Amino acid sequence: MVGEGYFGISIRNDRRTNRFKIQLLPQAAFGMNDVESMEVAAAYLKEVEMPFWFWRHKTKRYAQINIHGLGRLKVFLPWIIPVLTGAKKKSAENLHGYVQHRLSLPHQSPITEECLQFVERSRELNGAQGWKRTVDLDEVRRILRDYTSSLEQTPRFAQVKR
Repeated sequence: MVGEGYFGISIRNDRRTNRFKIQLLPQAAFGMNDVESMEVAAAYLKEVEMPFWFWRHKTKRYAQINIHGLGRLKVFLPWIIPVLTGAKKKSAENLHGYVQHRLSLPHQSPITEECLQFVERSRELNGAQGWKRTVDLDEVRRILRDYTSSLEQTPRFAQVKR
């Protein structure tokens, strides 16, 4: 599964609120055409009480296990990192660093420059520089600067600001 795995941080529009306009989504994902092997892996994760989502394509022979969210990755990454090697291990360690950083901040803290550095490192490790759907990080920085500057001046965000 290591060859089929992904440990990274994606950027998307925040669907729940328009507060920050973007959202960083840390995730670990494993997918392959060998659906039976994926079902065995899912059964094992369920047996060891590891939180995950199992997704199977409706028409193609393809299945995927997704683990995303800070709380789930906080449990999963220390468990899987010792058995990884090479680039996947480096990607997982970078993701673990991001998870620890975000969990050290107050709940719903704005995205920081350090968070974006974890995203850049994730892209380097995963080879996503040329991928068509990759969001330009300079554009993300502009959005954060333009949309969060007025929010940070409100009393609620003044408490969160370091």
